[in-house]
Amino acid sequence: MKSSVEHLESTKVKVDIEVPFEEFKPEIDKASKSISKQVNLPGFRPGHVPTRVLEAQFGRPAIIEEALNGSMDKYFQQAAQDLDLHPLGQPMVDVTDLPLDRGATTPIKFTVTVSARPIIVLPDPASITLDLENVDVSDEDVDARLQTLLARFGTLKDVDRAVKKGDYAVIDLSAKIDDEEVDSLSEYSFHVGDADMIDGLDETLEGMSAGDSDTFQAPLAGGLHAGEQAQITVTVQKVKEQELPEADDEFAQMASEFDTIDELREDLRTQVGKDKATNRVNGARDLLLEKLREAVSIDVPQDLVDQQVNERIQSEGAADDEDRKEAIKKETADLLADQFLLDEYAEAFNTEVDQPDLLQFMFQQAQMYGIDPNEFINAAVQTDQVNNFAFELRRGKALVAALRLAKLQDADGNAIDATEVLGEKPEKEIVPDFAELAQKRQETLEQAEKEIAEHKKAAEDAAAAAQANADAAADEAGNAEEGSSSVEPSQAEDAGESGEKSDFDPANAKVDEVLAYLADADEAERARVIAAEKAGKARKTILSAYAD
Repeated sequence: MKSSVEHLESTKVKVDIEVPFEEFKPEIDKASKSISKQVNLPGFRPGHVPTRVLEAQFGRPAIIEEALNGSMDKYFQQAAQDLDLHPLGQPMVDVTDLPLDRGATTPIKFTVTVSARPIIVLPDPASITLDLENVDVSDEDVDARLQTLLARFGTLKDVDRAVKKGDYAVIDLSAKIDDEEVDSLSEYSFHVGDADMIDGLDETLEGMSAGDSDTFQAPLAGGLHAGEQAQITVTVQKVKEQELPEADDEFAQMASEFDTIDELREDLRTQVGKDKATNRVNGARDLLLEKLREAVSIDVPQDLVDQQVNERIQSEGAADDEDRKEAIKKETADLLADQFLLDEYAEAFNTEVDQPDLLQFMFQQAQMYGIDPNEFINAAVQTDQVNNFAFELRRGKALVAALRLAKLQDADGNAIDATEVLGEKPEKEIVPDFAELAQKRQETLEQAEKEIAEHKKAAEDAAAAAQANADAAADEAGNAEEGSSSVEPSQAEDAGESGEKSDFDPANAKVDEVLAYLADADEAERARVIAAEKAGKARKTILSAYAD
């Protein structure tokens, strides 16, 4: 199989594919077998009708079409891999040559026009310096950590008063959407003030007493209806207050390996310092991504943006909110650009995601949303989200790989070793030669820009030539009308208008649509469209039908 690519725009390509008949022949045999199973012909068992008999009965084109429909995607995917292309969205296919005649052995030829990931010249992460804050541990930090430890050994007692921040409330919850209950919880112990469950729950609970109920509106945080507005009803069953032990030497001996509270506090200070250092490095990922964004310019296919924006607007019911539309459009374009960039790094680093990684990720997501892991995984499989999770996990790993190479330093200019937090790179991960990679990508980009410029100029020249032909035809028609006394002035004006340039672009239409349009077009318009077709896709079916 042979394939070649032409860049029409920064995010759109045209792929020409040619499959030798010998390579296509097994697909014809497979199609014949499939068709023979579906028909009943006297003297033949289903599935055993010879190809020559099927051709005589149904015609060779029917078999060829069946064979092509079953193999076209395979050929295109192979071509995309050979040409290092990453197709996006729905492709438009034009078949230019098929061996339809009996005994023909000519190659299969077809063209695929599709949006594709733009060519990105990747910055070398090692050339990027990230300035991070110093790690400072205050007495307040240590006190907060000690309070957390004390809470683990605290006890709860029932109190007869209204709920206040810091209490534990035993509650029942019910969530309804359009008067239908979609989720519920019974006798759930909730720590008031954590603000980590449902927006507005903490504020609603404060001031309520045992036996009280209240209702409020809020988006659901998890489950199948995550993000949807729901009517939440909360009922307080009990109010509990936590009693903490004294922070003294006796507690230190009970809760740790240390003999005194001072020793325990010092150990907590060390732990807080390590945690802050870890969070500092993890937070550097967002800073690195921002630096990488600033170093490159990434075009995003507008049709892909529009598709995702429309889907989100419909799900949010924001069709009439123009400001929201614009915000969603920008968010979508930025998100796609980040995905393209990290996908490129994932390929450069040979980043891999194995099944344990994916399962761990889904378990974490299930815990975050408060869903049973098996239920979450089954829902992900049914909604075809597993591949999306794998892509996101791979992008995250690629960003970590880039962060290992970046230069990290604190506010005093001291180097920070990210591997202490991130760990060493996986065995199969590679560190590419970014200078060599950038040179190759730059050469590819320059060739693509040259093709885009040539395509644009050819289209402009074709349009100009078509306009000139249309003008000439209009002038000729006008001169003929002037010489005829039977033509009224108004008729001459109408005839002149017929020479105006049409908006019909053959590049945006299928072969049968172009042929149908040309059949009804006048001579000038036909000349314009044929000229545009020659300068664009140059499909043999169209050009041969209107050969000079």
